[in-house]
Amino acid sequence: QIDPELEYIKDLHPDGSTCRTFLVRHQNAERILKVRAQTSNVWDNTYFYYEIHTLRRVAEKKLSNVTVLIAEYESERYHAILKSYAEGTPCNTLDHEKLLKDKEFIKKLDALYLMLHLAGIAKINFLPRKIVIGADDELTLVDLSTCIVYVLAGNARGLSIYHQIRKGSGLN
Repeated sequence: QIDPELEYIKDLHPDGSTCRTFLVRHQNAERILKVRAQTSNVWDNTYFYYEIHTLRRVAEKKLSNVTVLIAEYESERYHAILKSYAEGTPCNTLDHEKLLKDKEFIKKLDALYLMLHLAGIAKINFLPRKIVIGADDELTLVDLSTCIVYVLAGNARGLSIYHQIRKGSGLN
């Protein structure tokens, strides 16, 4: 059963066909609840499971700038995940063509994607609705449904290289 303590705030994607996304309150914090009906259609399942698998890798590697899995609920009728909510402005509400020409934005986007790739997370499509720009201009990836986790990648050496690059110390 989905946590009865969740307080509905609003439907974020009322036109969603295979998955519904809600903004909810959970333990005095805003969260995202994604719910999908259990079906026999493998394509309905695929992207939902991609996101769950990726969120588990994010937690395992303690990655930043990505939403975090808080809970998972499953029954015969539905499968749902509760994850963190990123405050800010979704890129699809901005002039994303202009953003793609902004060198600072591209630098941050590249760093985010590099971190994910070094953790073994790939196939990250840039869709403006999947990125939120926070008040501090930090980027947060909020939808991981097009990501695939490569289980043999994401070793500690790859992540230490990312952190060296991010701190500006280069490769050692």
